[in-house]
Amino acid sequence: MAVDASAAITGSHGEANLYHLKVLGLEEAYETMHENEKEDGYRVKCRSSPPNALAISRYIQAPVMPPNGATALSNDAFSQVPATLKPEGTVKVGFIENGLPHTRPPATIWFPEFMVKDKSFSATFLHECIHLHQRANKKKWNDFYKRYWEFEPWTGAIPKEVEERRRINPDTMRQPFYIWRGQWIPVLVFERPGAADLKSCRLLWVEPSGAWQHVPPPGWEQFFGTVNGSICEHPHEMAAYFLSDNENPFDSPAANSLRREFLL
Repeated sequence: MAVDASAAITGSHGEANLYHLKVLGLEEAYETMHENEKEDGYRVKCRSSPPNALAISRYIQAPVMPPNGATALSNDAFSQVPATLKPEGTVKVGFIENGLPHTRPPATIWFPEFMVKDKSFSATFLHECIHLHQRANKKKWNDFYKRYWEFEPWTGAIPKEVEERRRINPDTMRQPFYIWRGQWIPVLVFERPGAADLKSCRLLWVEPSGAWQHVPPPGWEQFFGTVNGSICEHPHEMAAYFLSDNENPFDSPAANSLRREFLL
């Protein structure tokens, strides 16, 4: 049985918008996962890529009943999400046997069931909610990235040998590549494609010419700071990371401009 959380209300141009949270029971979780797949084709795309197919096969991502305490934890975490980062409409939360937390369209968050015992649950919930907000507000985020971070969507090609090793991220599938300062495209690839694992990846910096390197480009760390490589794979991931770590707020020009735009 699905459980509706209490709704938070905020205003926009004088009109009230409702935000709802729904924690999914088992039957509805299966239905929602089917709807997610029809919309984004994530699993089909992974199956067409040998390393991604191997990586997701290591995890049982079948839906499960919400673990004990999951509904209360989800309600509490949702209530802490700033109104400026809440996606409009109904946010669905489902639980799977294992894997990584992620989102699927239009507005579903999937958590591995062990997460309910993790002290970082609320921060991770916020991180995933930010991904839903990014999905629903593409222009707002792209405008920010261009104006403050010098990132723009990249629709050109990347080298075949890089694409064949790239880890597919359901949070960024709609626009997987962005280019920084017109020269550098961060791409996360499996370290060992023949033994691919979602948690074992490294970042490459690809140029439009097809050349790539493993070290950050000039000026990157001065602006974004020194952060884990997988976080840098996409501006969406960096933004969600910067905004969800409330206990130890990251201090960098990029993180500070983000907080000014979306939190203040």
